[in-house]
Parts: sequence; structure tokens; C-alpha cells
Amino acid sequence: MHAAIVATKAFNYTAEIRPLAVPAGTFHVAIRSQWAGAKDPAATQSAFQTCTDRTGLLALRELIDQVLAAGG
Repeated sequence: MHAAIVATKAFNYTAEIRPLAVPAGTFHVAIRSQWAGAKDPAATQSAFQTCTDRTGLLALRELIDQVLAAGG
């Protein structure tokens, strides 16, 4: 699954989370960027990527929820 987290005509950030087959119960999390002014504007660059388990995803969701609840 993926979602645009910044989307303008010139620049995009996309978040993607996908389950991994091995090890079971883990997920690949990636943030990618794309710039219209790049040599290859269709190419994406990896800004961040990691693998985590369900507990890690829940911790990330909790952090986001806390920031939003605090008015951030």
C-alpha cells in the first residue's frame, strides 16, 4: 500500500508499506521522493527505508496520532 504524503507539480514524497514473506510478520517501510526537475523525472529516490514488525508499525501510528492530537 502506498500514499502520497507531499504532492506538488515539482516534487513528491510517497510512503509505502508492504508485508514481507520472510521473516513472517515483518514489513518494509519506504519513503521515496520524485523531482520533476531531475535528469530522469520519472525516477524515484529512496529517502528512507527500514524493515519492522507489527509492534514497530503500531508505535509509528501511535506517534503520529499523538502529534496530531496535540495539534501538531
